[in-house]
Amino acid sequence: DREPYGRDFDTHRPTGRFSNGRIPVDYLAEKLGLPFVPPYLEQSMRMGVGSVGLINIGGMIQGVNYASAAAGILSSSGSELGMHVSLTQQVQQVEDTYEQLALALGEAATVDLFKRSVFFVSIGSNDFIHYYLRNVSGVQMHYLPWEFNQLLVNAVRQEIKNLYNINVRKVVLMGLPPVGCAPHFLSDYGSQNGECIDYINNVVIEFNYGLRYMSSEFIRQYPDSMISYCDTFEGSVDILENRDRYGE
Repeated sequence: DREPYGRDFDTHRPTGRFSNGRIPVDYLAEKLGLPFVPPYLEQSMRMGVGSVGLINIGGMIQGVNYASAAAGILSSSGSELGMHVSLTQQVQQVEDTYEQLALALGEAATVDLFKRSVFFVSIGSNDFIHYYLRNVSGVQMHYLPWEFNQLLVNAVRQEIKNLYNINVRKVVLMGLPPVGCAPHFLSDYGSQNGECIDYINNVVIEFNYGLRYMSSEFIRQYPDSMISYCDTFEGSVDILENRDRYGE
């Protein structure tokens, strides 16, 4: 939590996140008329062990951010980067939030709140960047790219089902951007003129397809659920290929 992080944020001060400015969920909160979403761990520390603070409950009703830097869908992804909270652990934190709210507001009010709330899920890049593509623990010997993608998609589906079990009905599910266009991989794979690495992007495209298909199948199985899949890949490629359209 130090400079320069936060220099482009509204307060121009460090935010504790690996971003100089807003992140997508900030814009979503603004569109919904909500304040910037506070981190879950900050709320938990304020509440204290075994206590439920009304001030924090009031803040949590308007939104909570469970994101963790370096986290992946798999608990082993990003392990070399230090402590982080995996997707499974983040969903467990959501379950803890549900219990805390139920104690403070009552079960019926909490069920209604969760059914009306929008849950923004954006995760997966680190599973490729800091795990599969680095061949950590020889993972590529155990999983071909399509098998690894299936492993990830199945894991995401399980966590969405866990959220559904605590009355989450509205989910925004983000696909992955073109990871093969990241400067690190352009250098690592010897890109001559800035061309993206097709091998990596093709793996990501396959993952995104699996995520989209899983979303459709989940809705068929649970008709009262609403999962909005967002294609960040094509949008990112359009920005890269048509920079002039988006300003300097």
